[in-house]
Amino acid sequence: MSRSGCLVLVCGIPGSGKTTFSQELSGHYSPPYDESHYFLIPLHTDLLYPLDLRALQIQDVDQFNFKEARREVNDCLRRLLRVNSIGLHSSPPDCLPPHSSCKWDKLIQWLAEHKFADSTGKFSFSGNVAMVIDDNLHLRSMRYEYYQMARDYGLGFVEIFLQCHLDTALARNAQRSCPLPPSTVERLGEAAEPPDPGGHRWEEGRSVVMSTDCRLNAFIPVARDKVLSMITESFSKPVQPLSCEDVEMKLLCQLHSLHNHTHQADMVLRKCVSEAMNNQASGDRLERASLARRANSVRRDILEQLKTGKVESSWNFEASSKEFKTNIEKLFLSQLYDTK
Repeated sequence: MSRSGCLVLVCGIPGSGKTTFSQELSGHYSPPYDESHYFLIPLHTDLLYPLDLRALQIQDVDQFNFKEARREVNDCLRRLLRVNSIGLHSSPPDCLPPHSSCKWDKLIQWLAEHKFADSTGKFSFSGNVAMVIDDNLHLRSMRYEYYQMARDYGLGFVEIFLQCHLDTALARNAQRSCPLPPSTVERLGEAAEPPDPGGHRWEEGRSVVMSTDCRLNAFIPVARDKVLSMITESFSKPVQPLSCEDVEMKLLCQLHSLHNHTHQADMVLRKCVSEAMNNQASGDRLERASLARRANSVRRDILEQLKTGKVESSWNFEASSKEFKTNIEKLFLSQLYDTK
């Protein structure tokens, strides 16, 4: 028999107070307690990211790898929902791909250590559950992935975006035992996309932006009561299956994803052009000029093929970073030397 559930996103840039607020909201990671007939489970997703991938995010390199890691984390959360039969549309758990199993092991180990679940991921309590997800999720498209999860499983959905001035975030970050580089906080602050219910219907009635510029110990009591009220209401208003009104947002997210993947492909292609020119370093000047024209023409053609969907059907953007790079390189070489 399924139980009702809710996904609660506590998001914002580093230093906005996400973890502090999530801990207060969830009872300092103590064994779950009943609050208005549901249990709160805190999930700090940094626990599931390997240190090297967190470094990739910090250094702003190879973002495609980090997106893949985030997708694996989402796979684990979906499995947790299935294991515990949470949601109106929950189904029995299936096997996770091998690359996600280590994250699943980390997740259930943490849940077991904090007495939230046993060694299989089964919660140690019965009743409805709200999973509090603590992550930056500074882009709307990142948060929309969780909204899709809530829609797939028939869950409630609450989006809490903590916002503060950049100076405040930098000051709090500096007080951490392992602070992030200030440039990272600044970059995320510049790119942050707060909820916009007026422009995105899926956020309407489910999101709130809260300022944390004041002292957190003054902010938390009032904010906590408001969020608990939103969670309680969300159980009676789970996200419904995709309707005609959602199609526009879905298309916008697809366009955003296409833009990101095309940018990644362009980076790979520019490296391919550079390597092709280096391999011809000892050639005649005219030959090198001809090669440069052909290589850049092929690069532009491939980018256009990607934009219009005219790529090989045997691979797609959902491949791993290594596979994606390999496929782009093969496509470049085949077209470069077929167009002499």
